[in-house]
Amino acid sequence: MSIPIWSPWTWAVAEVGKVAWKLVVQSGENRELALTALQKCLSFISEACNVVRARDLTVDAYQIFMEERVAFYDSLFLALARREKAPLLTLDQKLCQKVRDETSVQLI
Repeated sequence: MSIPIWSPWTWAVAEVGKVAWKLVVQSGENRELALTALQKCLSFISEACNVVRARDLTVDAYQIFMEERVAFYDSLFLALARREKAPLLTLDQKLCQKVRDETSVQLI
């Protein structure tokens, strides 16, 4: 069974870029290895995900941003998860703790 994966493209790219940066700067990972991982992530996003324009989520994301007091890019992902009635899967424990609607975010 195929599970649809949704992503606001611009923010997904920024998020994986940040992870690659953290791998190198904070974890001491090899730059070329991090770049290879980044490129694979970008290929996955563009080939396997249903890409959504962040602009289409802005109003809902703004409301979430104001209510939940989370970063705006997190609120874009939350807006998309709520629109699709699907959980936002994340490794961000702080985000899970901040969001009041616990059904919309799942820590993995």
